Amino acid sequence: MRMPELKHYGNDLLNKGYVFTNLAEIEIAQDMAKDYLTIYESKRQEKIYKNVDLPSIYLKRQRERTRLSGEFRKIFIDIAKKELATPKIKLKPKELMNEMMVDGVIRKLDKTQIVEHDGQLSVKISEVELQYYFDLFVREACSPYAPTRSSEIIKNALYKFFKDNLKIDDENKVQIIVLSKENNQHVMDYLNLAKEEYKTRVVGALSEQKELIKSIWNVPEDMSYNSKYNKVDYKKAILQPFYTKTPSKPEDDFIKILNDPANKVKWWYKNGESEPKFFAVLYSDDPVPKGDGLEHAFYTDFIVMTEDGKIGIFDTKSGRTAEEAGPKAEALAKYIKKENQRRGKDTIWSGIVVFKDGSCRYNDSEKYSFDKVNLGKDWKFLTFK
Repeated sequence: MRMPELKHYGNDLLNKGYVFTNLAEIEIAQDMAKDYLTIYESKRQEKIYKNVDLPSIYLKRQRERTRLSGEFRKIFIDIAKKELATPKIKLKPKELMNEMMVDGVIRKLDKTQIVEHDGQLSVKISEVELQYYFDLFVREACSPYAPTRSSEIIKNALYKFFKDNLKIDDENKVQIIVLSKENNQHVMDYLNLAKEEYKTRVVGALSEQKELIKSIWNVPEDMSYNSKYNKVDYKKAILQPFYTKTPSKPEDDFIKILNDPANKVKWWYKNGESEPKFFAVLYSDDPVPKGDGLEHAFYTDFIVMTEDGKIGIFDTKSGRTAEEAGPKAEALAKYIKKENQRRGKDTIWSGIVVFKDGSCRYNDSEKYSFDKVNLGKDWKFLTFK
C-alpha cells in the first residue's frame, strides 16, 4: 500500500496497515506481496527492560541527491524564460476532453474481446480530473527524484513561471496549458533539461559524505517481519516472539552462548542495519585505494544486558571480515571509552568476537590486530558466567 500523503511519519504506528482475514493460511497474500507484507510482530519485554540510552548515529543521504530542492525552481525558470516563452507555448490550447465509448455491447461475459460500440463521446474533463491528471504529470516529471517534496517544487516552478513571465495567475488555466497536446511535450522536455542542470550544478557539488543524525538509542518497542523470517524459541531475547532469517555461523554460535541457562545474561538484542531504529557507531574508513576515506555507520550485531547491569556491545566476525575489522573495532573501542567516562563508571564493554579452536574470543583494544594463526593476548576469552 502507498501512503496517501506520499511520505512516512515520525510515529511508526502511522506507517502500518493491517489485514484482517478469516483464512487460516495466507500463502496467497505472501505470494502476491512478497517482502512488502509483514505477518509477524515482536514486542519488547517491558517487565525486564530498562532504558540503556546509548548514543547512536544514522547517516542519511543528502536530500538533494534523492529529491529536488528550491534551487531547481530557479534553474527551471531561467531555462524556461529562454526556451518556453511564446510562441513555443500556446496559451489558448484546445479544451481537454475525455473520450467515452457510446452504446458498447459485450457479447460474452468472462472472455477477452473488443467491445463493439456505436461511437465516441467527448466530455470536457472536470476540475477534479484536471487536478488528478496534472498531479500524475508532475509525479512522472520528478523521476529519478522522489515525488515527495519534489512534486511540490515542480508545481511551484511551473506556477511561478506562468505567473511572472506569461502573466497567468490562474492555476487551473496553467494546468490546462501544461497538459494540452500542443504544450505537454515542450514542458516535459524543459523540465528534463532543468533536472540535468540541477544534477550538474547542485548534486555534482555535494560531498560524498552523508548527513549525520545523532540520537539516543533504546531497543525498539516492537518489530515487524515478513515471511522470510522464522520464529525461534530464544527465551532471553528481549523481543518476543523472536524472529530471524538464517544467521551466519558466528552469529548462530554466539546466540547459543547468550541463551545458555548457565550464563548470566538478562536479555539480548539482535541488531539490524541501515535504519534509524537500529544502533550504530560512527567510524571512518581507510583512505583510498583500500577504502573511501568517508565516515560510515557501524551496526554492531548484538547488544547484551547481563545480570550485573552491564551492557555489552558485540560484533561477530570470521575470516576476511575479521581481518578487515580494524576501523570498526577501533571506533567501537573509542566509543566505549568515551561513553564510560561520560557515565562515570565502566558499565559498558564491547568487542569484535571470533570463534577459534572451540573458544569464543573477543578484542576490545584501541589498536586492533588480527592474526588467524595466533590471535595473541589482545584476544580475551569471552564468558558471561
